Amino acid sequence: MNINEKCQRLHVLFNNMKQLNFTTEDINNLNYNNGIYIVFEKGEEMHGLNRIVRIGTHREINNLKTRLNQHRQNSGASVFRRKIGCAIINKNNPNDIDLEHWYNKDYQLIDKEKLQSIRTFVTQHITQNMSFVSFEVNRTSKEERGTLFWEAKIISTIANCPFCLPSNNWLGCYLPEQYGNFPLAKKIGLWLTKETDSPILTETELFELEKMLEQSDKCI
Repeated sequence: MNINEKCQRLHVLFNNMKQLNFTTEDINNLNYNNGIYIVFEKGEEMHGLNRIVRIGTHREINNLKTRLNQHRQNSGASVFRRKIGCAIINKNNPNDIDLEHWYNKDYQLIDKEKLQSIRTFVTQHITQNMSFVSFEVNRTSKEERGTLFWEAKIISTIANCPFCLPSNNWLGCYLPEQYGNFPLAKKIGLWLTKETDSPILTETELFELEKMLEQSDKCI
């Protein structure tokens, strides 16, 4: 099975799950506290399916809901929000807010009204244009088969698929070139760049993931 086939199977697997919105109700109604979340974005497709634009988890035990809410709210802890904000600023008002101040979280150097405005735009984009699915993973340490294991494997498999590319209208195409690994994020169409060089899913691991989701009653 080549990487394109593995990537497509992941998209089929996650597209067949119930998609949730970034709302307090949907997040807090999750009936587990440890797991992986997969994000989709309106307008992004892959082989006729909703294209995955982010894969994430949480570092602290029992912190899945908190992490999802950090993305939804005005949280400086969310790099996801900062990247979306960079793209929005660069697309709409590149001279209105200093990108470096936003990217480096120097919020005290940004006009309060402009800061609130960009935070609102980021929240609106996430809540109006993004959805997610999630599944429980009991072990949250760095041990094999924990949340970090599955996160890295899924990210790398999708990031290295040569056919899973962003549309020309994807907001991430406006990520500025000068920060972090933003050029890589634009190229692979993901709101992340970590774990992109990790080992991809083996066929055995992909079957294991599919079996895990089939048998789990805590998979949304």
